Amino acid sequence: MTKTYRIKPDLRVLYPWVLLCLGLLMSSINQMSNLLWFSFGFSVLILWIFYRRLRLENYILADHSIQVETFNSDQTITLLDITAVRATRVWWLAAFNLGQIELVTPSLTVRLRGMKDPEGIGVIIQKAVDAAIELRNRQHFKTEAPKELHPAGTLESLNDLVGLWQQGLIDDDTFKAEQGRLKKTN
Repeated sequence: MTKTYRIKPDLRVLYPWVLLCLGLLMSSINQMSNLLWFSFGFSVLILWIFYRRLRLENYILADHSIQVETFNSDQTITLLDITAVRATRVWWLAAFNLGQIELVTPSLTVRLRGMKDPEGIGVIIQKAVDAAIELRNRQHFKTEAPKELHPAGTLESLNDLVGLWQQGLIDDDTFKAEQGRLKKTN
């Protein structure tokens, strides 16, 4: 049974952009400058684009993989491929306890943006990666029980047969017939 957890980015990541838009709005109202109105409109457009893209992102954590669904692509990263997990924060998002987690693989780096408590989630992902590696190593080095070459009692019967033949109590034809019969039971 596979457990999955769906995590969506926190929209509070957009707060600095909202504050920038409000600042531009306040300054454009005071000065009535066309350039400030244009920059306010442009910043609102950028904010709307980021909002739409962020709403379409999903991070699905499963037992053996992490799936990153974004507005233009889906990526599945197996836990065994992850070589490093880094949690980072920028200073303006630290007040909201938000940041991003970078999942580093040999071929690419994937960023999980807008994560609440990125250090805590990063530790959980790192533990999952370590557990997957340990499970793989345990299965890789698992030794099977040695297969019996002969059924129980066959070797003793062959030894007894060889002893009887060496003592001359049975002839060569009987020895070969009994030896063939014992080997067929294998």
